[in-house]
This record gives sequence, structure tokens and C-alpha cells, in this order.
Amino acid sequence: MLENIVTALTLVFSLLGLLSTIYYITLKMLSPKKYKDCFLILPLYDDNESIMTVCGAIEKRNLLGEKDCAIIAVDMGLSFETFKYLERMCLVNNNIWLISKAEIASFVSEKLQI
Repeated sequence: MLENIVTALTLVFSLLGLLSTIYYITLKMLSPKKYKDCFLILPLYDDNESIMTVCGAIEKRNLLGEKDCAIIAVDMGLSFETFKYLERMCLVNNNIWLISKAEIASFVSEKLQI
């Protein structure tokens, strides 16, 4: 009985690993080889979801291998604690900026050199 359970668990985990590998290879094959300047602008409204939104964007960027893609998190009314937490996340990770909604136009024009 125990041998059947171990065999079933091994089969499930090997299938999950195989699906993960196929997913990663498909993403690599379908994504362009050369990235130009890439900006992902995230408006952050809600305190509860803003941290998860930024973490999801970082994970997606790392999964796709877009290390040069910049994430711009725009503060649209976050609390002080959430703002400080996201500010610390920006210091740890590369190419992430946390700015207020008043300075978005000047920041984007500076980065795009318009």
C-alpha cells in the first residue's frame, strides 16, 4: 500500500516538473530575443493588493528573463506603512521605482528623453 502511494506521489511531482519545464520553454521561445526599453507602470490604489501586485510583477519579470524591464509603481493614495514597505522593496530589487502620481509625467519624459 505504501509503495503505491509513493509511486503515485512520484508520478504527480514528475508531471508537475515536466509541465513547468514545458511552460518555461514555451515562454522563452515565444518571447522576443531582443528587448528595447520596457516599462511596466503599476497604479497602486489599495493597500492590501498593492504589495501583491508589485511582487507579481517582479516574479513575472524574473520568470520571463526581462531583467532590463523597468517597473514603475505609482502611488495613488497608499498608506504610510505600505509606502515605506514598497520603498524598501524598491531598494532591494533593481529597476523598480516608486513615485507619486504628481511626478509621473516628468519621470516618464526623463526616462524616455522626450
